[in-house]
Amino acid sequence: MKPAAQGIAACYPHIFFSVDIEDMTGRAAFEGEA
Repeated sequence: MKPAAQGIAACYPHIFFSVDIEDMTGRAAFEGEA
């Protein structure tokens, strides 16, 4: 994880977590279809 991302997570944990999960599931879906 990048230092900047850690700072954001510390300030906005619920927002960061939501975006991070959506990003990972999105990548997984694309990789599965590829």
